[in-house]
Parts: sequence; structure tokens; C-alpha cells
Amino acid sequence: MTDPHEEWQRACERAAAAVRDCPDHERVGDLAIDEAECLLALARHLRGVACDRCAGAGSYTYGSTATWHGGIGGAALTVGMCDRCWGSGRKDRPGPNLRAIQASLRRATQKREATSTLAYFAQSIGAQYETLREPLARVVEKLRRARFPHDPKALRAAKTVATAIEEACEGENA
Repeated sequence: MTDPHEEWQRACERAAAAVRDCPDHERVGDLAIDEAECLLALARHLRGVACDRCAGAGSYTYGSTATWHGGIGGAALTVGMCDRCWGSGRKDRPGPNLRAIQASLRRATQKREATSTLAYFAQSIGAQYETLREPLARVVEKLRRARFPHDPKALRAAKTVATAIEEACEGENA
């Protein structure tokens, strides 16, 4: 097993030599940053807190351009923030979970849009939402029970409108 002090010393010497011997003076700063990031990942490894997924780097190479977001992405290897340690490089202290934050923002936006939609609807018919709450529930009931035996599009529209009203009312009440 390698002595951690020797491993650290060799890594520091390699980093210093890479920066010192860089022929492109325009690139020295970028190279120094890259070497410092490698040293930081090694320090996390030596400390025993390196993320198991990204090995302490804080970034991870994903198989598509969607990275940690998921969904549709281009077919190209893409470096992005590690979604296990969320960029900290540490398994003991992950950064903020961006996926959870994004979901929370999405829910807040949906609630705000529902509230705005209900306010617009109430205003357009000259009413207050509070006075519409009970009648809207009855309208939703009737839409759900509606039958259009020869018009499946109308039936689908009734169900869609009922769902939209329910979701808007839930957003108002949340």
C-alpha cells in the first residue's frame, strides 16, 4: 500500500511540473486550475470522504447531453455536476440536491399559475373565487358524469376540463 504522504508529494510534484513545463503561456492558468482540481480530489480520497461516483472530482461524465437532468439529450458524452454528491466531491457533505430544488420550483410555479388562472376566470365572470368554490365542485361532478355516446372528443374534452378545474382548485388550496 502506498504511503499517503508519498502519494500526495508525487501528485504535487507532477502538478507543479505540468504547470512549469507548459509551453503555452495562454493556457497556464487553465492548466493550474485543472491540476488543483486533481489535487483536491486526491485530498478528498486520502481523507476518505471522496464521493464514490465521481471519485472526489464533483463532476461526472454522463452518457448524454441531458446529464443529471435526465430526459431527452443528445448522444454525446458530457461532463456535468455529479448527481450523487451534487458537486461537492464529498460523500459526507453533498451539495444542494438540484433535482429536488428544480421539482420544488416546478410545484411552486404550477401553484402560482393555478391561482392566477382561477383569479382570471373569476374576474372574467364578475365573481370572487370564494363564491365559486362550491359551484365549481358541482360543475366538475357533472363534467365527470357527462355522457356523449356519439362524440368521444366531447367526452374527452369534458374530462380534461374537469381535471383542469380540479387541479386549479387544488393549487388554490395548497
